[in-house]
Amino acid sequence: HSLRNVVEAGIAERATQQDYDDDAAHQAVRWLYEYARGNDDRPFFLKVSFSSPHEPYVTTSNCWNRYRDDDIDMPVVPFIPPEERDAHGQWLYHHYDRGVCDITEDHIRTTRHAYYGSIAMIDDLFGRVLDALKLARLDDNTIVIFTSDHGDMLGERGSWYKMSFYEHSARVPLMVHMSGMSGTRRVAQATSLIDLMPTLLDMALDGGTKELVEPIEGRSLMPLMTSNDADWRDETVSEALFEGMRAPGFMIRRGTRKYVHWEGSPCSLFDLADDPNELKNT
Repeated sequence: HSLRNVVEAGIAERATQQDYDDDAAHQAVRWLYEYARGNDDRPFFLKVSFSSPHEPYVTTSNCWNRYRDDDIDMPVVPFIPPEERDAHGQWLYHHYDRGVCDITEDHIRTTRHAYYGSIAMIDDLFGRVLDALKLARLDDNTIVIFTSDHGDMLGERGSWYKMSFYEHSARVPLMVHMSGMSGTRRVAQATSLIDLMPTLLDMALDGGTKELVEPIEGRSLMPLMTSNDADWRDETVSEALFEGMRAPGFMIRRGTRKYVHWEGSPCSLFDLADDPNELKNT
């Protein structure tokens, strides 16, 4: 009975999130059309924030049916017993009570299936906004950025949600389109979300960060967008602090090497070139 209540509550929360996402896209489309019909010639900044993909792992039947169960990949790193995990991984396991129920392969596949369906839904909604941008004839002079705030372990190592610095949790999509730039390119160097503010200032003001009252964190991504900048410092940092923690955790990545520090726990150092699944703490 208690489990049923939890599941029902999760589905209700998911329905609310889907309603929110649909409304966010609708409001963005309507705003673009109103801007195009108006007389305000000032540049605009429009942030369209979606809640999906996110737990609880539920999606619409339409998006679910775009995938078959056989198409869903399973975790690259299977379940690691809690006693064999690093200290932070053990704390996460017990803090979120993962031991109170058995999670089967069917549960994992279903969860990932729903997560992919949620991504498909966001693709549709974001596409609706981009279509409106084009129909409103604003696409030729509008910078478009697509990104996210965190990833999800989705069963990798037997872990779920975010709250760690493993690649599945810490890496996020970051796609930038700027009119006048031809072709596409993928950047291998490490970047961060804190680079977005100086990038936008650089795009809008042609190096406008030079006029700021005081220095800011982050670097403009324009050099990486326009060329394979050999002078780019291939380094990024991250900080985590969430419920239940007594102190922040930190991560520094330089090139392919990643150092992770949790207060009161042994540190971790991985070389992602030789160990992309982060199994060898050197």
